[in-house]
Amino acid sequence: MSYAWFSTIYNRFGWRLSDRTAIVILAIYFTIVFNLTLWSYLLKNFDISSAATFFALFSFPIIIFCVKYILFNIVVLPYIFKPLTIILLLVSACVNYFSVKYGVIIDADMVRNVMETNVGESLDLITPSLMNWTALSGILPSLIVARVTIVYPSAKKVALQRTIYVLLAIVLAAILIAINYKTYSFFGRNHSVVRRFVVPENYLYAVPRCFYLRAQANIPFVGLDDCAAFKPYIDEEKTVIVLVLGETARSDHFSLNGYDRPTNPLLELQADLISFKNVISAGTATAISVPAIFSHKPKEDFSADEAKHTENVLDLIKQIGWSVIWLENDGGCKGVCDRIDSIEIDPKSGHKSCDGNYCHD
Repeated sequence: MSYAWFSTIYNRFGWRLSDRTAIVILAIYFTIVFNLTLWSYLLKNFDISSAATFFALFSFPIIIFCVKYILFNIVVLPYIFKPLTIILLLVSACVNYFSVKYGVIIDADMVRNVMETNVGESLDLITPSLMNWTALSGILPSLIVARVTIVYPSAKKVALQRTIYVLLAIVLAAILIAINYKTYSFFGRNHSVVRRFVVPENYLYAVPRCFYLRAQANIPFVGLDDCAAFKPYIDEEKTVIVLVLGETARSDHFSLNGYDRPTNPLLELQADLISFKNVISAGTATAISVPAIFSHKPKEDFSADEAKHTENVLDLIKQIGWSVIWLENDGGCKGVCDRIDSIEIDPKSGHKSCDGNYCHD
């Protein structure tokens, strides 16, 4: 009954907007709603101790609006307006949620991580909070877009108007950047991450960048050391090394390292346990951090794309004669175990740590 009522009202609803009005509304909406993390970051980190820096902060949203105004001058066109705008709304709503809720930074590495995430991990992220956020900021505006009729002038007039308005937006943004260049350049050098908070430009750049890096990594496979050899020592017992890999754990959330909640109750019972506190991951995404752990390169020289075409520590250990087995319960080894024996636990195996879709640690 309620659905029929909604359907009746929705089908009767309809707006007619000029293309110029639609462009301005979308630019304002994307600037304000989908960039909450950006504005929060600027308010927390931007120094407004002088009139010049205050003006620079005040000018920043205007510059961002100009960028989005230029973008929607390209999007708001006959036949492509509704599908492209709805896609941008839905994707931007999800990106904005994870950015605000978890502080996720969108770049090529994060796109890679999303592409390599398994179904179980994805289902864990689909929460009522995400659904509500997406419904309000993404689905609801998409329904409005679907019902709006955009009125376009003649093609010649559209081309002339768009050219003039885009040039004006470019000029306005350029003037504000020039006036505040010293402030922006100083802030940008110390807060380079800020550009990755700008939605939707962050993922519109990161997605093709990810595929570009993958294409560039089409290189021959490289071995590390053909002469590597094992030099045993006298010991009657067999040596067995078990490495438990949990690369997303945060050191500051370990009770072993002083965290006030008991997050490591079983580990704390182990005698002679050593906790290495001064360790930093090479990346915030699993697709980067796992291969980096087993790579011979330091963080600043590491590339996940090159790592797929290079031997790693496990390859060397196998080469010298050790038996190496990778046990996987969390969506794959990200290429690290491709050349060694591996066993992946089936989520439907009935194991006590598996729920049918995902095997927990």
